[in-house]
Amino acid sequence: MRRALWVALALGAGCATTAAPTDPDAETPRDALMAGPMDATGLPPVVDAASASPRDGGPPRGDALPPGGCVPGQPTGRLCETCGENGRPALARDDANCPALDCNTLDAYVLTDDEGIAVCSKDVHRQPPARCIALGSCHQAPNVTACGPPTRVEVVRAEGPCQSFEGCVGATPGTTTDAPVGTPCPGGVCAAGGVCDTDAVDRCGAFAGDAPVCGAGVHEADGDRYCQIAVDGGGSCIDACAARGTRCQRAWAAGDQACIGGDDRGCGDAAPALVCRCAEPT
Repeated sequence: MRRALWVALALGAGCATTAAPTDPDAETPRDALMAGPMDATGLPPVVDAASASPRDGGPPRGDALPPGGCVPGQPTGRLCETCGENGRPALARDDANCPALDCNTLDAYVLTDDEGIAVCSKDVHRQPPARCIALGSCHQAPNVTACGPPTRVEVVRAEGPCQSFEGCVGATPGTTTDAPVGTPCPGGVCAAGGVCDTDAVDRCGAFAGDAPVCGAGVHEADGDRYCQIAVDGGGSCIDACAARGTRCQRAWAAGDQACIGGDDRGCGDAAPALVCRCAEPT
């Protein structure tokens, strides 16, 4: 009996030291599963294959998305939205899905002055519009925000201080026009043809006395040279010219300015303010 018991114990000890099976298809022993890290469910954690590093220790896979979820510099597919440098959505400058904007409708003529010379220029919008207002929102009509500041381009320049422009405002282009005869200009007064006559004051100043000299020239009716002056205080141009030792050739009612002639008057017509053309004293 004792010998049989000893043999049975020896056989049991041999079975306890038998090696684990090496079959690769065999199930992993539960003790081996329990040896690794566990998540909150009691199971091994799930590893994201897209972001996992290669087993050889190299860099992460190149097709993994950046932390922000989009590729910087690329459109996101949403209106007026692009991917910013930080990988987050950012406002795009323009989007082909926004309404077309014709910034040329904002172009406008503008009259400026360059040291006494009139210049007709135009404010032109040349750059393509920025049609996006905010993420998902577009400008619906041309405006300064979308089209940006204009570039001022000179269109036409007057030939001298006695030329001006009609128009040259908004959508209306400018047309050159001569200033009225007698309009003051640097060193003289404007004569016919938009010319600044700088000799008129020298020729007529002493004759005019306290009356402003409005111009000088050759009278079209008789070919005599004339001096044109502005007078006020009542009376007629016959009186004004006679007081200066000469005769009246033509007369006008004064306009908005002293030397700007208004309605034609006869030489003998009295008025509070007149522009008188008198024969140049000899």
